[in-house]
Amino acid sequence: EQLLSLLDATDGVVDNGRHLFDAENGQRIDAVFLDIMMQRSNGEEVVKVLRQRGITTPVVAATGNGVQEDLDRYGQAGFSGVLLKPFLASTVADLLRTLVVTDS
Repeated sequence: EQLLSLLDATDGVVDNGRHLFDAENGQRIDAVFLDIMMQRSNGEEVVKVLRQRGITTPVVAATGNGVQEDLDRYGQAGFSGVLLKPFLASTVADLLRTLVVTDS
């Protein structure tokens, strides 16, 4: 939330993948950042469900796993991009600009 505030972005933070499904109903969401390892769900499973529901919003995987095999799997799961931890606010801002402008 602090990072989004620094970027002057409106946030809608949910603490697990199940809450994301509730949050997206009726709201315009420009981009979603999903941690691959969440408490109650797996980011790969969540993005697959979003894509199956026809949701085309850019979804970014946030992960410490930078192995090429993992990166390929994230793309196949339906992620629009990957943000490797630890990351800088400028990296998030650049990625958001690219994804939101490209998909608008």
